[in-house]
Amino acid sequence: MAEIPILGGYLRAETGRQAKTHVNGYDNARNQAHDAQTTPSSPEVSVFKALYFGASRPLPPAPRDASIIETLHGTRVSDPFRPLENLDAPETVAWWKAQNKRTEAFVAKAKAVRQQAIQWHQEIRDFTRESMASEFGGNYFFSRQSGLAAQPTYYVRIGGKDAPEKVILDPNQLSSDGTVSVNSVDESPDGKLIAYTLSESGSDMLTMRFKDVTTGNDVYEALTDLRFTSATWDPDGKGVVYSKEVKLDGNSTQHFATFHHTLGEDPKNDVLLYQRTDVENSHVSGFRLAETDPYLIYNVYSGTNPESGVYLQKPGQPLIEILPPRVAALSLFHREGDTLYAITDLKAARNRIVAIDINNPAPENWKTVVPQSRKPGNKISSAFAVDGKLLVEWSKDGAASLEVRTMAGKHLHNASIPAGSTLSIKQVRPQDKSFEISIGGYLSPGTRYQYTVADNNLRFIKKSDIPRDLVDIAEVERVYAPSKDGTQVPMWVIKPKKMPKDGSSATILYGYGGFDVSLEPNFSYSIAHWVEQGGVYVIANLRGGGEFGRKWYNGGRLKNKQNVFDDFAGCAKALIQQGYTRADRLAIKGGSNGGLLTAVTSQQNPDLFGAVISEVPVTDMLRFHTNNYGAAWMSDYGNPEKKADFNVSIQYSPLHNVAPAQSTQYPPTLIMTGDHDDRVAPWHAFKWAATRQEKGHQANTYLRVAEKAGHGSGKPTQKVIEEAADQYAFLVRTLGPLRNTQKK
Repeated sequence: MAEIPILGGYLRAETGRQAKTHVNGYDNARNQAHDAQTTPSSPEVSVFKALYFGASRPLPPAPRDASIIETLHGTRVSDPFRPLENLDAPETVAWWKAQNKRTEAFVAKAKAVRQQAIQWHQEIRDFTRESMASEFGGNYFFSRQSGLAAQPTYYVRIGGKDAPEKVILDPNQLSSDGTVSVNSVDESPDGKLIAYTLSESGSDMLTMRFKDVTTGNDVYEALTDLRFTSATWDPDGKGVVYSKEVKLDGNSTQHFATFHHTLGEDPKNDVLLYQRTDVENSHVSGFRLAETDPYLIYNVYSGTNPESGVYLQKPGQPLIEILPPRVAALSLFHREGDTLYAITDLKAARNRIVAIDINNPAPENWKTVVPQSRKPGNKISSAFAVDGKLLVEWSKDGAASLEVRTMAGKHLHNASIPAGSTLSIKQVRPQDKSFEISIGGYLSPGTRYQYTVADNNLRFIKKSDIPRDLVDIAEVERVYAPSKDGTQVPMWVIKPKKMPKDGSSATILYGYGGFDVSLEPNFSYSIAHWVEQGGVYVIANLRGGGEFGRKWYNGGRLKNKQNVFDDFAGCAKALIQQGYTRADRLAIKGGSNGGLLTAVTSQQNPDLFGAVISEVPVTDMLRFHTNNYGAAWMSDYGNPEKKADFNVSIQYSPLHNVAPAQSTQYPPTLIMTGDHDDRVAPWHAFKWAATRQEKGHQANTYLRVAEKAGHGSGKPTQKVIEEAADQYAFLVRTLGPLRNTQKK
């Protein structure tokens, strides 16, 4: 199982399409909504309302130590709210719980609106969602989430796809409040066992357990204290390969090595297979291109850098280096004899497909099978082999396209994929003649088809059982905005049909812009709610993301990070200039690195926005690397201990650039985090909120801390609904009703 590094963690990639789904991942466009109440006609009215309601509930002072002043690269830096980094201190807990009560009081003023959002989400989510099935050893595995169940349940059909279904794993039975979630499920090659990882309260900390499919009982001893890993089975099913952190004496950076565990043996005796202590913040993961492939492949990442060292090893034989670390991105997806097929950005910023001879693997000997596109908006995003053909998925202007080629790269035909779509393919093996594919987008969840390669036929299977979607009431537009340096930044605009462009529409602008992550056209309940109520929802494909290849990514990181904030501001200005909305009707939203995005952009351009939602944000750009796994993020943020990187970070770090209220008024801002977030520590949100409030922005700064919740993954359904409803009510109170037609 391959892994793609993301902010402080790793998202699993489907290598060779053999991989299983990584469940409960962070949804970059989740949990939003809106409706109606008092209508502000200008940003000043929004500020007045925040002042009025905020002043009604005084807050206790935050734990503070004014003596914490450090000299960093010749610059004196004050950090008075560092005591808030002590997350378990009674003073810290008391402070954020008081903040919660104040935020609850604010959104409670829109009680009817909040309740409407809850009811809408409960109705729209009250249907059965079932994953596509995977087959191992003649057994068929799938998950199903019924109605408003907190978590999905995992099933097996033993002996055939039409056999009776049987529950093999139900996380809803593991906790009374639904806060225990399944992070991954990996079936053994013979389908007799599963290895699964569990997370509690949204934590990145995982426990790996093993279950007998026939009896439903857990077997063998669990593997504990894991992060960012799943199981890669031995071909004979007698053991698994996984990653875990190794502690190096005198070294404060994090290193993850690959280990082998033999079922039935003491985990303390697990064998170290491969590690790279010479690579800073190394993460070594092992996977196979097929469940019975004897070759084990090691990917070596340095933190969240997309470049991957790649090594190949057959049992009892020497390690083969395909590519050393920190050179380029390389993702192997198929082996045919001694030939490996891979996607790489080496000498191809938007990716190419290459063939590699295992016996002569140096990059200068690679043969290009599919070259990169000449069009700047087109990038190869994935590929796999099936029925003797090479299937290539392209990202074309941010949406999916699927083409069929010979294994030598000759183009044969394209699959009939609707424009503006996203594809999901559960399992494909090279010997298959057809496979199941789900095609979705912003207007509707995925519709399933059976795709037959030989005749290029998409046979309809079923639509989603969602009670209603946006197909009949909304439309999607591709809009471009000039950034400060003239770069054209694309946006997906989801809006009601026949909506007048008179500047009156309440609008949410969402962005991420980092870590080579692509924002693709995926259906979201919260987008559906927002648009159904009459609002406009916009997703910006900012620099720093992965939509358009390496040049686009590099244009938004390290010394170029300011470009991302300029891109976001440029999108806001374009939406206003083109009549979609106006400043007092425009909210921005983002989470994690996107929380940093909204924090910086709103402080640099306070007059552009009527409201801000900043989820699990990174805000202290001088200390992000000191906690949890933040050191891995230096790929995008640089190293604050180096003067050149410090000089960049100090210019935009939200915590260090809060202006006094006497000189600048910020739009009302909802800062959200989870008390168990061990990826982006909650103190980023705490310290930023406390600093804003101390500098006079108390009335415009609201903090919401979800209890027994982490960075976003694994939240039970009811928590997700309540979070969406709180955001909805907050925006109603600050932007006004969605169907407002009053012109400024």
